[in-house]
Amino acid sequence: MKQLLICLLAAFTFAACSDNENINITPTERGTVTDDMGNVYEWVRIGDQDWTTSNACNGTPVWEAMYYNPDLMANSYVEFYYDHDDYLATYGNLLSYEEALASAPEGWRLPTDDDWKRLERALGMGNEVNNVGWRGDIAAELARIDGGAELGLKLGGSVLYTSESYSVGCILRFEGESGYYWTATVDESKPTSGDYEMVFFRKLVSGQKGIERQSGNNSNKWMSVRWVRDAQ
Repeated sequence: MKQLLICLLAAFTFAACSDNENINITPTERGTVTDDMGNVYEWVRIGDQDWTTSNACNGTPVWEAMYYNPDLMANSYVEFYYDHDDYLATYGNLLSYEEALASAPEGWRLPTDDDWKRLERALGMGNEVNNVGWRGDIAAELARIDGGAELGLKLGGSVLYTSESYSVGCILRFEGESGYYWTATVDESKPTSGDYEMVFFRKLVSGQKGIERQSGNNSNKWMSVRWVRDAQ
């Protein structure tokens, strides 16, 4: 009986530790995929899913979307203090929700909230996966490109439609500090209003061990995009 108790305790301790520690996920397959603009992306297989390892670069360049968005014709400022080519090469593009949904190559998709959860579980997240807010201890693994899962999520910030001093415009915020990633899933628990829906997204912050699961309105926002497919 004593030996059985020790074994059970050891198994429990291992399970508790393996939830967040000593994560060592090695892709089982890898390849490339090409988008509708000819950009080539690498992908890796994590568990039973294939994930692209760099942010989408197709769609309307975010600085053009900011300048030419019909909703912002009366704007008094548009701020994008970053060299366009350097930003695209470093962080990829930032897409509106509508373009994010349409961006994926044939056979791929904008990840749903459940797709992200499957990835998070594969990287060691346990019961926290369904929580809203900051969860788990996997941000370092998500951001790695030179080992582990090799996903290399970037901190490209986001562009938000905003209003200050009664003037309207767009601002690129938090580049190099935070990364925001669209999901395809509407948060049915929150009411919608007018032209927008509440949509789940994921957020990483420099120095933060967890990854945030949150929802916000999908109107006049631009975020980073990854694609996923079920393993072929």
